[in-house]
Amino acid sequence: MRTDRQWMNVRLRDGYLTDEFEAGIEEFVDFAQTHPELMDGTKIRCPCNDRKCQNRSFQELDTVRFHLAKNGFVKDYYVWYKHGETVVQQTSNQNVQRSVESDVGIEYAQPNNACQAMLMDVIGPSFNPDVIEDIPNPTAQELYEMLKAS
Repeated sequence: MRTDRQWMNVRLRDGYLTDEFEAGIEEFVDFAQTHPELMDGTKIRCPCNDRKCQNRSFQELDTVRFHLAKNGFVKDYYVWYKHGETVVQQTSNQNVQRSVESDVGIEYAQPNNACQAMLMDVIGPSFNPDVIEDIPNPTAQELYEMLKAS
């Protein structure tokens, strides 16, 4: 799969859909179908720029093709993270697989199992287990100890 997604910015030329954009739509739909765990039966999330879609609604493949041709992709959706695309980054000792939400600048670890995925849905991508909580003030600490003792 091509990593250059500049075709996403060139939808129309002289009022007509460009061949490059049409081929890109097919590339996208083919890619999205390779991740059935992110589909709703035969439907995929529609990443078109219509306010009702924008990766929030699941649509049939032909509807997604039509929406993309009519409305284009949602702004800055170059990493198709809602459709299973991940970015592998090198760290000092290991490869860490990351899913990048480029439209809001959030990066979070891809869950390894269904339980972790459910937790990430609840706590959200802003959760950071590496953040150390502040030590409570003496009054609050006293309350915590009373609660723990009961």
